Amino acid sequence: MLVAVLLTSFAVAFIAPRLDQTISRRTVEPSPRTLRRPLGASVHLLLIGASLIQSSHGMFYGFSTIQWQGMGFSNAVISALWCIGVIAEIGIFFISGGLARRLTPLGLLRLGCLMAILRWVFFPFGSDVWYYGILQIFHAFSFACVHLGLQYRLSEMVAEDQQASAQGVYVAYNGAFLAISTLLAGIIYRQLEIYGYFVMAILAVIGLVVLALATRSQPQSSGSGG
Repeated sequence: MLVAVLLTSFAVAFIAPRLDQTISRRTVEPSPRTLRRPLGASVHLLLIGASLIQSSHGMFYGFSTIQWQGMGFSNAVISALWCIGVIAEIGIFFISGGLARRLTPLGLLRLGCLMAILRWVFFPFGSDVWYYGILQIFHAFSFACVHLGLQYRLSEMVAEDQQASAQGVYVAYNGAFLAISTLLAGIIYRQLEIYGYFVMAILAVIGLVVLALATRSQPQSSGSGG
């Protein structure tokens, strides 16, 4: 099934809409100075902070199913728990416009981080399906709110000609930190088992601290790359 999805994506890439050539020619090309301008330190701190929060899901992605199987949950119940998280996440994206009007981008990031911390702190103490069903709703915040807050914040901090670079750097940070988190989760889970989620909570706290540093280090001038 995964191979079929990837092959479909590959095929669609060839028929995806392209910019009209006349529109492309009208686009103002960035100057060499603009091309050389690096992303500011505050942007990198923002991306690292968000990536740390997202990487706190490493133990959940790797070991939650094993944990639930050990508790006697059936495959159907475990599938339902995963679906709850996905549905909750989609729900947040549907109401993202309203959230953006009520919360600042940093507010979304902080809310997502707080919910991630609470999610991992409470995760070891569950024993029934309903408990984990409620915690799975937190995925709408621990993942989706962080993602939305980051995208809105980047649109404020990064010039349009640097958006692609910022997104590329974010993908690199996110992939690297999640890979490291997942690797360490195996070691932590072997030693602490389910209580290893406390370490994931600490990781989310570190992400929140880095976000605070990003806010404090943001330069006042957009011309400095942040």
